[in-house]
Amino acid sequence: MTTQRNLSPRQRGFVEYWATGLSVKGAAVAAQVPESTARRWARDPRVVAEVRLQQDARIEDFSRGLADLAGLALGVLREVLRDRSYPATVRLRAVGLVVDAMLRICEYQVLSQRLAELEQEVLRNHEYQATPHMG
Repeated sequence: MTTQRNLSPRQRGFVEYWATGLSVKGAAVAAQVPESTARRWARDPRVVAEVRLQQDARIEDFSRGLADLAGLALGVLREVLRDRSYPATVRLRAVGLVVDAMLRICEYQVLSQRLAELEQEVLRNHEYQATPHMG
C-alpha cells in the first residue's frame, strides 16, 4: 500500500495506528512505544508523510467503494429530480445533495494537491537542513 520510507519496524507500527485516526498518545499505547518517542516521531517529516500516504490510500479505497454506488445513487437522484410526483421539498433536497457532493469533491481535490505540494516542500527543507553546508 505504501513505501514506509526508511522507517524502523517500531515506527512502522506507530504509523499504522496513527494513520487510523488514533491520537499520538493512543497510537503510542497501541504500538507499545513511549509517548515521548511517539511525539518525537510525530514531528519527523518522514513519519508524517507516511501517515498521509496511508490515510490517502484509505480515502482512495473508500472513494472507489462510493464510486461503485454512485451509479445507483445518481439513478435515484435523477428519478426524484425528474418525477414531478415527488414533493418540491424532496426534489430540492436532492439538488442540494448533488451540489454539496460536487463542491466537496472539488474542495478535496484542491486541498489534496496543495497538501501534497506542502509536504514535498517540507521534505525538501528537511533534507536541505540535514545536509552539511560549506560556508
